[in-house]
Amino acid sequence: MQIMRPFSLLSVVMATALFAICTATAESDQSKMLKLESSELVHPLEGGQNNEYPGRLLRLHQHDTEERIFDTTKVKNAAKTILADVTNLEKANAVYKKWDEKKKYSLQAIGDFLKIGTKEKYEPVYNGYMAYLVAKAQN
Repeated sequence: MQIMRPFSLLSVVMATALFAICTATAESDQSKMLKLESSELVHPLEGGQNNEYPGRLLRLHQHDTEERIFDTTKVKNAAKTILADVTNLEKANAVYKKWDEKKKYSLQAIGDFLKIGTKEKYEPVYNGYMAYLVAKAQN
């Protein structure tokens, strides 16, 4: 009987403490709680979006824009060479292979560069690249 008594007493104390904590939490006025604010030295993880300091990523953004313009020019010139001689499938496949090497240009990227959906001029090139990727995946 003497061993049972300390365990009973301990469980009653734990149950009472748990009940007191839960009641105090439920009845607390949350409007009086302190709000923790981050310091100015902390920046969001989104990589500069919604950041107070947009100039910090200016060089990186400028480089990406220049690279995109260069890529767009390269893709459009290659598309024009394909459209110049539509019957030459070897030339078209060589261009598609170059685009696909090391996953440099995805189908979505080619569609964006050629403005598929707004310009019908480049749709045969886009469709040809899609067919090339499908045929490659099946092999």
